[in-house]
Amino acid sequence: MIDFDEISRSLLIREPYFGHLLVGTTRIQQSDRAMAISLLPFGHVIAVSIGSKWSTLSTKQKIACIKHELLHLSLKHPLRAHAFGASATWSVACDLVVNPHLDTHDLPEAITAQELNLPLNLTADEYYQLLLPMVDALCAGGQCTGGDSLAAALARCAGEWQNFCAMSSGERSVMETNVAALIEMTVRRARSRSWGSSSGSLHELLELSIKPPQFPWRRMLRLFGTSSERTYLKNTIARPSKRYGTTPGIKIKRRTNLGVAVDTSGSLLSADCAEFFVEIHAMWRRGAIITVLEADTRVTREYRYRGTPPSTISGRGGTDFNAAIERANQLNVDGLLYFTDGHATIPHVPARMPLLWVLSAAGNTVEEMHAFPGRKLKIHV
Repeated sequence: MIDFDEISRSLLIREPYFGHLLVGTTRIQQSDRAMAISLLPFGHVIAVSIGSKWSTLSTKQKIACIKHELLHLSLKHPLRAHAFGASATWSVACDLVVNPHLDTHDLPEAITAQELNLPLNLTADEYYQLLLPMVDALCAGGQCTGGDSLAAALARCAGEWQNFCAMSSGERSVMETNVAALIEMTVRRARSRSWGSSSGSLHELLELSIKPPQFPWRRMLRLFGTSSERTYLKNTIARPSKRYGTTPGIKIKRRTNLGVAVDTSGSLLSADCAEFFVEIHAMWRRGAIITVLEADTRVTREYRYRGTPPSTISGRGGTDFNAAIERANQLNVDGLLYFTDGHATIPHVPARMPLLWVLSAAGNTVEEMHAFPGRKLKIHV
């Protein structure tokens, strides 16, 4: 399709990130698909599928649709769809994340958080949890905020990314590796071209997705020792019970439930906060259960980390460590990490769990924090 090739060349010049990412995908045409454009697995690579509505769109609308799908790919939304029971609801939640990075006037039938009276700048996981009761009310014939808009969005998203959900775990693992390599290569190319006209918030989000962890988090988990780890039993058919010789047998598993306080006071740089979430993501990938507490003088936001860093953070006031420590005590977590620059007074609330202070590059040194309770580590030494 000639116009698709022209759009690709235009994006390479004006918005090189989207241009290079688009070139790195395979293009297929499926006239039986009602959607204008969508993503599909194509072997071990991603295909951009062009549907029957493509020809009805203006050039601006086509560009917006391409960028919309490429943002989903950048945040790996299709590859995570298998983990959510309500797939259409997950697709809508992901749309609420990517649409703020686009001009929705050019995006046909775009849905936004404002339409649904939902908070801005949440993660897809958080939007999914908020949408579930709204969808239940809608399906039961009840009243829910944004009913017509939500119903239309669910209808559009029905069946989306089902091909990704049908992949085996092995196929998905290979696909995730290839997509991660494609995104990293694309970010590096776009960075060398000064990103073109793409927004700064998008740059930060994409840089965060490829930045390697610097903090020795494996060592940190060992520092907590057995007091920061809980064991539980899991049935397994891999081996019979040693006592009774029957199956299933049992297997002892270990899991760490961590509270992670993130200092969001005004003294923290945006780069520091991005660095913090790189390390949080690395711990999450290792298997830790993580509850994030964003805090300045109080806990301004609390949520379970599920693999997607927030696009913005709350707070930006003063600094008081006591509120986050008190909340961690209430949550009864196995250990507490406090990511901060250390610029505040010593907390008077005692932590009832192992406590580790993780200091930003521009923050206090470990020596300056010697009077604080708990262990201290610096991300960059």
